[in-house]
Amino acid sequence: MANMKRSDARTAAFKLVAAAGYTDSDPSSLEEIYTDGLEMLECPDDRYIRRVYFGVAENREKIDEYIENNSRGWKLARLAKVTLGILRVAAFELIFCEDIPPSVAINEAVELAKSYDDEKAPAFINGILNSIAEACGAKARQSKSRKSGKPRASSSDKDGKKGEVR
Repeated sequence: MANMKRSDARTAAFKLVAAAGYTDSDPSSLEEIYTDGLEMLECPDDRYIRRVYFGVAENREKIDEYIENNSRGWKLARLAKVTLGILRVAAFELIFCEDIPPSVAINEAVELAKSYDDEKAPAFINGILNSIAEACGAKARQSKSRKSGKPRASSSDKDGKKGEVR
């Protein structure tokens, strides 16, 4: 498995998660979407992409619950598939990936929204993800690691982006 630049891998993972959002999540179709998607994107089978794509699929119910509970009145069915794909990837990182700083997950999601979603989406996504980060304790983890001096992430997790968009 190849290791790509993390932001490129995140973009590929988002595209695959968004594509899977159009299916019934049948395990065999998820594997097919993954394999076909990598081929179509001309993308190697990367550890991070695999981790996120299948992690979102395995935990979709919990991730969607976090999204719906923190989207202030928006039902998942009303969200664009692109928006939902971005939210699912970032929510997965916030909830399940302690090695990815919440500020990175949120900032990268906002950047994906700027590139692939409509002009109102970045602020919308930022607000929901900040609420999810609070709800799942991700922000507390980040604050704790900063205070303790523990490294927040491995060098492969950093994309050269700093700070959190508010």
